[in-house]
Amino acid sequence: MKNKVGMLLTILFNLIYFLIIIKGILSIFNFQLPNEITKDEFEHIMKNINCNIVEVEQSNTLYDTYLSTDTNCPYLINYVYSNEKEDLQNLFINLATDALQNNNNITGKTDLQILSDYYEYSTSGEYYKFVLLNKNTLLYSSVKKRYRNDIINLFDTYRYNISINFTEISRMIYCVIGMLFVILMVSLCFIENKIRNKWWIGLIPFYNIWCLSEDTFSNHWYSLLLFVPILNVLFMYILIYNLCKLFDKKESFRILSILFPNIMLPIIAFDNSKYIKRSERNESNR
Repeated sequence: MKNKVGMLLTILFNLIYFLIIIKGILSIFNFQLPNEITKDEFEHIMKNINCNIVEVEQSNTLYDTYLSTDTNCPYLINYVYSNEKEDLQNLFINLATDALQNNNNITGKTDLQILSDYYEYSTSGEYYKFVLLNKNTLLYSSVKKRYRNDIINLFDTYRYNISINFTEISRMIYCVIGMLFVILMVSLCFIENKIRNKWWIGLIPFYNIWCLSEDTFSNHWYSLLLFVPILNVLFMYILIYNLCKLFDKKESFRILSILFPNIMLPIIAFDNSKYIKRSERNESNR
């Protein structure tokens, strides 16, 4: 009964462990779509760069709003808003096709789609042509290549950028290490209980490895390798591998224990396997 409870707790701890990793990875990267640029925001941006905007005349009134910079502005920038997403998508396709076909000496291209809400396409050549569709809003710009960085900086807030949250990285690392420490510490307690009938040994840092080194290699001094960089990692791999051997585990199990100690060591701790002393194992192999 104890073995079953212990195994269930191990499974629970490992589920929490992997959920922390998954949540951490999702939190590290910001996958949130940028906000749509509003008409007022567009007008404000154009005003800040001293560009006047005019309402574009539409023969069939496909779009609710269609604004463009006037001829005195060094940038050709269009802003389109429509409640009909299909019309905007057709316009996006036409402008993206134009950006590809009517631009000489193309040296770079961006083609990005996020779900069905965000589309971005640009080409860099003789001109920098950029078209962005975010839900019900479309931005289009065609400028000489020397103005490329100006356009990128102007609308950077409204473009999709993957940002890395370094605070979440450190938080995830601490949580993963903490959960791994708990899983391995509990496992060592039950393993030492099998070996020496002294479960408390597993709770004492370094001393637990000192004892395991004695149980596994018949020499506790090997545990001092924990203080040697690089060698300490190799030592732990070899220790885990040989510990599994003394519990009569197969080769595949030993290798998996090196790769996934948080899963395999609890199995040793809570299954019905018995510890075979190194001397007894050597005699049986003769």
